[in-house]
Amino acid sequence: MYVNVTKNNYKGKTYYSVRIFETRYRNRKKINKVIKKVGTTTNLNEIEKLKKIAWNYILEKQKDVRLSLSEIKRIRPQSPVGLIKIIEKIFSNLGIIQNLKNTFVNNYDELIEEIIYHFYSITSERMLSLITGKPKDRYYRLLDDIFPIKRELENLFYNALVKKGMITHHEVKIDTTSTYFEGNNISLAMYGYSRDRRGDKKQVIILLVLIDNYPLFSYIFEGNKKDVTLFLDTVKNLKSRIKSKRFIILCDRGFFDPGYLDILDDDKIFYVMAVPRRKGDWPEYHNKKSNEFSISGRRVILYENPELRKKLLEELDETLKKIENDLKRLTPSEIKRKYKYALKFINIKKKILKRKIVEKEKKVLGRWIVITNLEDKSRDEIINDYKSLQEIERNFRVLKSGLNLRPVNHSRDNRCIAHIYLCVLTLLIKHIVEKKFGKDELEEIKNIFSYEIVTEKGVLVWTEKF
Repeated sequence: MYVNVTKNNYKGKTYYSVRIFETRYRNRKKINKVIKKVGTTTNLNEIEKLKKIAWNYILEKQKDVRLSLSEIKRIRPQSPVGLIKIIEKIFSNLGIIQNLKNTFVNNYDELIEEIIYHFYSITSERMLSLITGKPKDRYYRLLDDIFPIKRELENLFYNALVKKGMITHHEVKIDTTSTYFEGNNISLAMYGYSRDRRGDKKQVIILLVLIDNYPLFSYIFEGNKKDVTLFLDTVKNLKSRIKSKRFIILCDRGFFDPGYLDILDDDKIFYVMAVPRRKGDWPEYHNKKSNEFSISGRRVILYENPELRKKLLEELDETLKKIENDLKRLTPSEIKRKYKYALKFINIKKKILKRKIVEKEKKVLGRWIVITNLEDKSRDEIINDYKSLQEIERNFRVLKSGLNLRPVNHSRDNRCIAHIYLCVLTLLIKHIVEKKFGKDELEEIKNIFSYEIVTEKGVLVWTEKF
């Protein structure tokens, strides 16, 4: 959001309008939308009052306030002492606080500050510098120091959690997301399928690894990589890092390749993964009357959500009826524009529905096929394991919305990777705090974080909760 002042002349008078705009991107086009009309005046002296009203509105409505750094004169923070003490207590209980202090001899305080202020959606090193009064170069040097030891830091926390008995089952959930860049010169950044709907920006792929629901490892790849191409190397790397002879890989169908299954079996790696629903011969298996069967000697489970299936079938039938009615009166180009997300069901030239494709779609709606090499778990346990992948999606939402993973503003590979790691580390600490104290207690520990932003427009008080 930002404040805009426009000037218009009408019947010999000059009018100044103060409005709040929000910038969004749609199909790579920049769209500025008016959020609120604050007021109009002919008096130049009243413009500053209207601008202050506008900024107060923004501060109340928006957590991540993007003020121009040139406008900020000074920030007076209330130090989040309670959260600092709790986090250091957790480091102490895990037996790693001295190790961290020895590793970050010259910038341990900056490490703590980076983590703490991530909880308040402050991830810019420049903003940190304004809050703490320290030179921003100290935070940039911290990122430079983190990059070469990222793997060692991840292993440090993993081994500490194992030693404390907080990781026992070694259920490994993996999934990918993307984050885009405002900066340039990142060699890993490439155009690709954007989960953030920012196809106009270069991005990197982040593969997040949860072990017993603790976000511990992250892998960064070029922005144009597909999930299936990342799977095997990642699993082999995890095998070298995980200190357990038995661990279970849980992943969705984006990682599935039948050629990987023999390799996983030979390496004695257990897996629970979904198979494609619309590709190859897999849709035909949805006709099976049995909920559990075998394909090429492997255990396969068919799961159906009756309520979801009923809803999806009703929605599909409703859509197909609309399409059939419109096919009679619309031109081929109009059909393509109106039903661009349902074109696979339509024969544009003949202006009829593709009945075989429709029936194929009806077979798989609300149904999943899960393949596994686990024999010591029941069908219900396998299904529950697969459903638990929703946890990693929740982690992505927190990373992006709560901890401001996106966009990345760094222009060096090492700082970009260190920034992503700090977000994941903060997410891990959030999990540990919540498991120990509960979500409500975390809010109490944080209390209310308030500070005054002193700008050319006056003093604005920003109060925020995570």
